[in-house]
Amino acid sequence: MEDRNSLTFKGYLKVMSVMHLVFCIGILLFTIFLYFQQESWIFTFPINTPSIVIVPLIAIIGIYLSNYVFKKKIEPILDKKSLKQKLGVYQSALIYKFAFVEGSAFVCLVFALSNSNLFYLSITGFIIIYFITLRPTKDKIEQQLQLKGEQKEQFKREDDVIS
Repeated sequence: MEDRNSLTFKGYLKVMSVMHLVFCIGILLFTIFLYFQQESWIFTFPINTPSIVIVPLIAIIGIYLSNYVFKKKIEPILDKKSLKQKLGVYQSALIYKFAFVEGSAFVCLVFALSNSNLFYLSITGFIIIYFITLRPTKDKIEQQLQLKGEQKEQFKREDDVIS
């Protein structure tokens, strides 16, 4: 009898994809909701305010921190022999990565809503597009975890239980 808590590689990838989709849909729906909450929008470059620098900087810092924290979280496990351990750490590192990117998008949304300015909303749009590109795929996971030899072969067998 198969253990109910066992997860195949195919199942793991599905869980990671669903997690990404949930994050993605969440920020997208919240952006759409806020867009329709505002009665009127303008598109201007707020040259006379510090927010012209602050908001894009927040977006860039959020993306940079997401990549930095992700790399720092997976770096120690790259030479581990247990694929299950690698995938567990990868999953938590990916959650951190998603959170930093989504957090910067939310900050941009706050600026957009408080100023009724589509400039900030467009920055959020770029963050969302970037977020979509973060979707975990089999190839990305293989490359980011630097899977080689037996681990790579084990990962390619989609219906095997992760051990």
